Amino acid sequence: MFLELIQNMALLISLAVILQVLARRTERKPALYESVTGLLFGCVGIVGMMTPMHFAEGVIYDGRSIILSLAGIFGGPIAALLSAVMCGVYRGYLGGPGALAGILTITESAALGAVYGYLRRRDEAWVTPFKLWCFALLVHVLMLAAQLLIPEKGLAAVLYVGPSVLIFYPLVFMLIAQVFLDDERRRRSENALRESQERLDLVLRGAELGAWDWHIVSNRVTFNERWATMLGYEVGELSPHYDTWERLVHPDDSKRVIEALQDHVKGHSDSYEVEYRLKRKDGDWAWVLDKGRVIERTADGKPIRACGTHLDITERKLAEETREKLEEQLKQAHKMEAVGQLAGGIAHDFNNLLQVILGNADLLSSGLKPDDPNFEILDEVRRAGERASELTQQLLAFSRRQIIQPVNLDLNDLIQSVLRMIRRIIGEHIELRFIPGDRLGLVYADKGQIEQIVLNLCVNARDAMPTGGTLTIETENVIIGEAYCREHLWATEGRYVLLSVTDSGVGMDELTQAHIFEPFFTTKGVGQGTGLGLATVYGIVKRHSGLVHVYSELDKGTTFKIYLPITERFAEEVGAKIEPRVVGGSETILVAEDEEMVRNLVVRILESAGYSVLSAVDGEDALRVFEAHADRINLALLDVMMPKLGGKEVMNKMLERRPDMRVLFSSGYSENAVHANFVIKTGLRLISKPYRSDELLRAVRETLDAPLST
Repeated sequence: MFLELIQNMALLISLAVILQVLARRTERKPALYESVTGLLFGCVGIVGMMTPMHFAEGVIYDGRSIILSLAGIFGGPIAALLSAVMCGVYRGYLGGPGALAGILTITESAALGAVYGYLRRRDEAWVTPFKLWCFALLVHVLMLAAQLLIPEKGLAAVLYVGPSVLIFYPLVFMLIAQVFLDDERRRRSENALRESQERLDLVLRGAELGAWDWHIVSNRVTFNERWATMLGYEVGELSPHYDTWERLVHPDDSKRVIEALQDHVKGHSDSYEVEYRLKRKDGDWAWVLDKGRVIERTADGKPIRACGTHLDITERKLAEETREKLEEQLKQAHKMEAVGQLAGGIAHDFNNLLQVILGNADLLSSGLKPDDPNFEILDEVRRAGERASELTQQLLAFSRRQIIQPVNLDLNDLIQSVLRMIRRIIGEHIELRFIPGDRLGLVYADKGQIEQIVLNLCVNARDAMPTGGTLTIETENVIIGEAYCREHLWATEGRYVLLSVTDSGVGMDELTQAHIFEPFFTTKGVGQGTGLGLATVYGIVKRHSGLVHVYSELDKGTTFKIYLPITERFAEEVGAKIEPRVVGGSETILVAEDEEMVRNLVVRILESAGYSVLSAVDGEDALRVFEAHADRINLALLDVMMPKLGGKEVMNKMLERRPDMRVLFSSGYSENAVHANFVIKTGLRLISKPYRSDELLRAVRETLDAPLST
């Protein structure tokens, strides 16, 4: 019996080695692995039955109970079934009075092994020496019970082999199981290590980071694929040696870089971080940000191994060089305040100022004949404003020189396709609303870059709402005309698809708005932001000949507006609006606007159209004026955000006295986002700042003429 056990142990250990090779080749095909494993266990069982211990004619003993239970535990149910069928068929072929008992032993061993295998895959706590021994004892107790079915000699067989079986078979089972377990754990560790390496490679590839691993003692350096490709090489073209890297460093940077590296290697600094130039294969120089640290030292502190990453910062360096040149040229014009405003519009106050200048010029010129001497003066004012707009655009110019692959895109479809991703990014504490425009025009743009715009703006909105809020994404067709461009210096004539992203977050002051599109400008804490998100948005929009504008108020929220040119298509598919002729009136209008120059301009525009106008400087002042003239006021034009009382509160108080009061809101927010924040009744009209004179007059007339909601 002992010789047969030793023989079966040798066979099973050999099988473990074979399964190790098999598992590596079929680990992604579990059904194939289980099938081949079952065949191998079955073959081992058959070989064991070819050289058994003979108790009597037709009554044999071997290690098949161990073999088949191991098949179920480590091969799975398919392996247990196949091996049991093979061994059962062969045992039936051998025949004899012990055939039935043998087949029952085969069946119960494989079945119990499959069950135990299922349990241990669900919970590793089942794999302990004691539990394995108990399992093996159960298998062999049942095996001895089956021997009682042998005619005449069953009891004698149990008494003869029983003690040895119950003592040695469980111990042999535990020994062989440990061999399989060790092999399985080793494979699992290898797989985990490989998967971890694959994830690391994916992360490095996604972040476009080159990685290096330096064995300091041998001076051997391993570079990943991205490290090589950022310099225009294939991995195989670079010798894996420290000297390879050293030869590529720019001569002007070499001394500084090597000193910094050696300083860290000697233990004088916690980490190594330096920016320098590396020579590309084509002879140009690439700027890299090199970060690393020694990760392994001897007991006495000598360095053994260091690892790190390279980030290509060439574009950033070029942008910095451009910025430095502009700062030198414009040092008398507030330096970076003028250069760094990369937003799609000028700061809010400057926009208002130009609107007032050009708007008043339009009002004055409309009453003059071309031969009037003052007409030429006003024309000079308008041309000066236009030249100021052109100069501002030159100062704000910034190009990322990215290669793009534009196609005709429907922004509604694109946004719909990334909504699920956006929901994952912003979290469940933020409500996401998407309001698609009707019959939206197509834009000729790079799909990936437009997705980047949407995601960057949504991430920015999420960070502005740490405790939750509402994120609103809207699309619509808009037309920017010549008159609008004269009043808003950031605009360009054309037909656009407007993408608006609005949050109800913390908002920004005017100083922050003036810098948000600058590369590397961030309001986040150290290590929490690169400052490149909105700069990337600006660069992509400009690359697509588009426009970008931001409106924000502290503690109220922010709206980013992205204008992308509509590509040519049939006009009826674009859905352009046909606007009615501008008509004035004789009604009385209350204007509440906290910006004095804008308020004065609005009053002039309305009075020039025949209206009687009452003005207020804030919310409380608006209520005072309303109380004094409630019976004669036909319309209230209210700024959404005003000092002391906001537009919503003013409207509510007015409606308490005059339920039929007509209200028109003015704000930098988009209409639907304001509806979401106000939760006010259907029929509320809003005109978005900054607006043209004819837009204001048309909105006022339509509000006055619209039927009252009931």
